[in-house]
Amino acid sequence: MANSCCILPNQVRNWNDWSRAVPKDPQTIIYNAYIGSTQGVFQNADDFLATTWAASSPLGVVSNPVLVALGTDNLQNVAEAAQWNFLNITGNLAASNAIPLRKVFFARRGSQFQLNIPMTSSATTIVDMVLSFRFNLGTSGNVGATAPTVPVIAWRGYNNSGPFTLSLTFNNTVHGKQSLVVWTKDNGGNYAVFELELYVFGPSITVQQNLQAVANVRALANAKKMVKVS
Repeated sequence: MANSCCILPNQVRNWNDWSRAVPKDPQTIIYNAYIGSTQGVFQNADDFLATTWAASSPLGVVSNPVLVALGTDNLQNVAEAAQWNFLNITGNLAASNAIPLRKVFFARRGSQFQLNIPMTSSATTIVDMVLSFRFNLGTSGNVGATAPTVPVIAWRGYNNSGPFTLSLTFNNTVHGKQSLVVWTKDNGGNYAVFELELYVFGPSITVQQNLQAVANVRALANAKKMVKVS
């Protein structure tokens, strides 16, 4: 088994590097994840790196994602979510759109918002479902355990078919392209992955916000100095 102790994701330059790279943790960009009302659970999965795959995934996105406000008691949050949905088309599932582009979606970052992605597995019964970075499929996993593991957000024992909603909340700093996969194992023991190419953006940072951030850092540094003096 290749050693994944030394190569970071941003150091990968070829397939040899990739196979020895450290897997990426989805919790670095995702603050929360639900399927329906069931919250995902962080795991180091030892079955994510399957060696036999189904020709295609049973999953599909059935309509464009919708942003919702989590703090519904804050009217400004609700209004911002509504405005964002009004101004931004999150996807294009039209038959006239090339198939690879139907898996490209746009999202808004921020712990006060949640992106709801309507999906379905059609008639296929999904036993287990996990969410992780596409990048991790090319690694050999973390090799310290008995079997190589990959960090994922998991819904084990899902045991359902048909429509469901995948809901994601992104942290306040993630920006740009994020390639995720929804990994599934069905009741026939078949493994498959569905790719979600997400472009995550947020509100522009104003000069005032930058100045406030600098002021906060300086205030914290001064407070630490005062503690040391006392």
